[in-house]
Amino acid sequence: MAIHPGKDDDPIYVHPLTFMGAEGHLAVKGKERFLHWLERDYITFEGQVPDILYFLTGGSEAEAVKKLSKSRLQLLAAFGEDNAFASATEVQAYAGQHGYNTLLLSLDDRESLHTIRNLYKVKSGLKRLKGQTLGLIGEVSDWLVASSVSQEALRERLGLRMKKITWHEAGDFRTHLPSMEFISKFDHTSTHPLTSASKVHTLLKEIMATHHLDAITVECFSLVQKNGVTACLALSDLNDQGVPAGCEGDLVSIAGMMLLKEITGHIPWMANMAGIKGSSALLAHCTAPTDLLADFSIQTHFETDKGTAIQGYFEEDRVTLFRLDKKLSRAFLATGTITDRPTFPYACRTQILVELPAQAEKSLKENPLGNHHLVLPGDHSAVIQLALQALGIALVEN
Repeated sequence: MAIHPGKDDDPIYVHPLTFMGAEGHLAVKGKERFLHWLERDYITFEGQVPDILYFLTGGSEAEAVKKLSKSRLQLLAAFGEDNAFASATEVQAYAGQHGYNTLLLSLDDRESLHTIRNLYKVKSGLKRLKGQTLGLIGEVSDWLVASSVSQEALRERLGLRMKKITWHEAGDFRTHLPSMEFISKFDHTSTHPLTSASKVHTLLKEIMATHHLDAITVECFSLVQKNGVTACLALSDLNDQGVPAGCEGDLVSIAGMMLLKEITGHIPWMANMAGIKGSSALLAHCTAPTDLLADFSIQTHFETDKGTAIQGYFEEDRVTLFRLDKKLSRAFLATGTITDRPTFPYACRTQILVELPAQAEKSLKENPLGNHHLVLPGDHSAVIQLALQALGIALVEN
């Protein structure tokens, strides 16, 4: 898939390396070969700190070591000719011995092309993520004992700011006007009144505009317990509009949603790990983005039987599951296949049964990072893995 750089995205800086005293034409030919192999519109050979050290010959190790940096993930890339890959291998060993974050690539392997394209996605996505602000409306729900993240961790790991807004500061949803566009989106699938849910949607959008938020997570149970109205439809619609929006005040999940949006272009569905049987995991929640669904209807909220919620048929068969820990230092990542889309009466409204590799299933049972997991349509494991390496976040063994 070709990548089309945005106007604010930085190109990947590729630094060619040859043995000392090599003739200049070697570097020129090397650049031409690289540009023939990969799209030129997001590559540059000028810069300060290289993203890719491009080995053209053997004997280039000492020069490469001078270009290593602990400020970023760097790829060590080479074709097999002229002892170039041998040189890159030696530098990879040096980098590991001295604490540099590097990845060795053989350019004779076409998979390396995808890795470099993913590097562009990661570099651009992390740049967009840095400086974004997430809003916590209310508190982190009491039961999320493994899902509260410190502001320091958000800032240091992902470059995020957090703004906490109490429900008192947020205001009363009942004083807001309903959105006719919102109501018309859901009205044809609902036998439940939508006016109150629409007013909640209006309130949340107003909060985001007033506080200049890029994402929100909402302590929603206090809303339904006091007023009999849920935020499920509002959060689903915000996700459809490209705004990461989560529930229960789950800071781990909203941080993950923001990260995944920027590096994959998709906002995931935040779901409960509702059960594991054999090699299959049941995931369920009431806030699924309708963009991910082939069909849906409006039901009541599962836990309270009040308000409104999304019951939908997840469209894709192949999915990626992702979860960060509360320190943002470890992550669970797995791909699986949906084998069923049940409607069990004992779980949240939208449900999928996902068959996972045996080791992933074992990890979820023996070493879970928490309840909520993020579900993306398709296999995004390669770009997510690269982003985690760039961020220094370790993958849980699975």
